[in-house]
Amino acid sequence: MSARHSYAADPSLGDAVFDLLDVVFPGIRAARARGEAFGARWESVSTPFVARDGERVVAHVGLMPLPLLVAGQWLEAGAVHAVATHPARRRAGLYRALLTELLAFAAGRHETLVLTTSHPEYFEPFGFRVVPEAIFRSRAGTPGRATAARLLDLRGSAADRALMRRLLETRAPVSGVLGVGPEKAGWAFYELDGAVRHLPDLDVAVVAERRGERLFLFDVVGPRVPRLPELLAGLGEPATEVVACFAPDRLGGPFEPEPHDLAGGPLALQPGEAGWFFMVRGPFAAEGRPLMLPRPARC
Repeated sequence: MSARHSYAADPSLGDAVFDLLDVVFPGIRAARARGEAFGARWESVSTPFVARDGERVVAHVGLMPLPLLVAGQWLEAGAVHAVATHPARRRAGLYRALLTELLAFAAGRHETLVLTTSHPEYFEPFGFRVVPEAIFRSRAGTPGRATAARLLDLRGSAADRALMRRLLETRAPVSGVLGVGPEKAGWAFYELDGAVRHLPDLDVAVVAERRGERLFLFDVVGPRVPRLPELLAGLGEPATEVVACFAPDRLGGPFEPEPHDLAGGPLALQPGEAGWFFMVRGPFAAEGRPLMLPRPARC
């Protein structure tokens, strides 16, 4: 078995890793292509730990840097992601060996590691713990009519891609409780094919989804996070309730937290999407406060 590898030293490794990942997480290859088209290649940010059988990768654990704002302080966390073992090679100790190698490698680089998973019991023996999450509901605000909000064409328009890259590179974290700093690869992986609207008067891009009478906010990307009335007026979305899928301290408004683990309810994830439970290993100053790890960071 081998462990840490380098995509730069082995250009064929990315395809071999995704041959495995596409078996375990069907459709993930398309997300890789989205990031590449956006100029944020998976291989540019991830350190792979792999087990091989000849040329085939049969197990993988990845590590990528993730800049987080946690309780108002910057934290250069490491994100453990894309944990996968080929179904025919499970229960052979490959995952344990690779994660042990990753933890040794990360020890001098990241004081805190984070991950999301639907199987927290796999990671608890390695010192990870579940941090409870919440969604945030508000009935505040009456939206006006959107006069300038525009759906971005991030696949077909080079100008729109350049605009989105600028907003990501200069973004303010969406929350001071738990927010993501300037980062493009994870964002492109999850959001590039979704509905992303640009509000030029506010210089922000908004990832939001209307579900019945509710407006779900997943991300606000720009040099500052507007207050909720500004955002609703810019979007012009009629809704009886706003649900923020991140701590809304920078939005303002009378939001009420509601415990939510993403396993059920209105945010239930589909097979192959990001993990349900948020886990941390190491110091995490926001623990015990109502929070949610923003969707683009749920690697």
